[in-house]
Amino acid sequence: MKNMIPTYPAFTPIDYSLIEELQNIITTNDPLMSEFSLGIFYGYRKDMDIRLTKVSANLCVLSRINEDLCFLSPLGSNDIPQTIAVCMKHLYNNFGRGSIYCIDKKHIEVLKELGFNPLPDKDNFDYVYKVKDMAELSGQRFQAKRNFVNGFLKSNKYEYLKLTSEHVKECKGFQEAWCKVKRCKEDMNLIAEDYAVSELLDNFARLNMFGGVIKINGVIQGFSIGEKLNSNTAVIHIEKANSSIRGLYQALNNIFCKNELLGKFEFVNREQDMGDEGLRKAKLSYHPAFMVEKYKIEIQR
Repeated sequence: MKNMIPTYPAFTPIDYSLIEELQNIITTNDPLMSEFSLGIFYGYRKDMDIRLTKVSANLCVLSRINEDLCFLSPLGSNDIPQTIAVCMKHLYNNFGRGSIYCIDKKHIEVLKELGFNPLPDKDNFDYVYKVKDMAELSGQRFQAKRNFVNGFLKSNKYEYLKLTSEHVKECKGFQEAWCKVKRCKEDMNLIAEDYAVSELLDNFARLNMFGGVIKINGVIQGFSIGEKLNSNTAVIHIEKANSSIRGLYQALNNIFCKNELLGKFEFVNREQDMGDEGLRKAKLSYHPAFMVEKYKIEIQR
């Protein structure tokens, strides 16, 4: 019997029997936020202990982020503020604390009327760029990026290939080496990301991901993995490159956008900076077209 997402108060752990139902929900709702994607749901399902239910036919995702029990804001169109209230009551009654993340700005006023205090979650705002800008890097504002890309192209004999199942083993080997350099085992966020990389690579086809690899002298030195987020936006979940090769990260971004996104999507969501100042500076340097604002509510007894 096919598994289905149950109605509250029942929950089910996320597994691959639910992939078609989840994809239909995502497609119907055309989300802007990177969290509402198969790559996040499945890539982080174990780290976040994701469990699913439905309230008023809206998808509610219960998870754990750094020991914080939380729901993502419900995905659907049936009285979202009231559904958020149900989720908050669940957290309060069962755990005495918790949060709701990824609340859309349009729900703020109604939530305030219900007695909640939504606050901007700036560390988790998504950076969204025009694909044309990333693929062409034209104009004075992208001069520095062009210099990095051109420097890489002049200094390296590279090959760009669409990521397929035949690259998975080598990509996982590259990720392992990357993690040794970055000391992933000492950083909880990098541990979670490392698992997500393996999950997305192992289930690349059934998650409907797309990706690309850059080989130098026949060896993979960088790869990207993304998926369709909504009708005009792709989301990039993974971008890994050998940081000792000057300009490779910039070239990977540029070449990937040219080959996989240009002509297919208007925008590309490159997720959040998580409060990391270095990452924030890097993401701002690509001049986002806009930010996807997210709000959160926290509750304690």
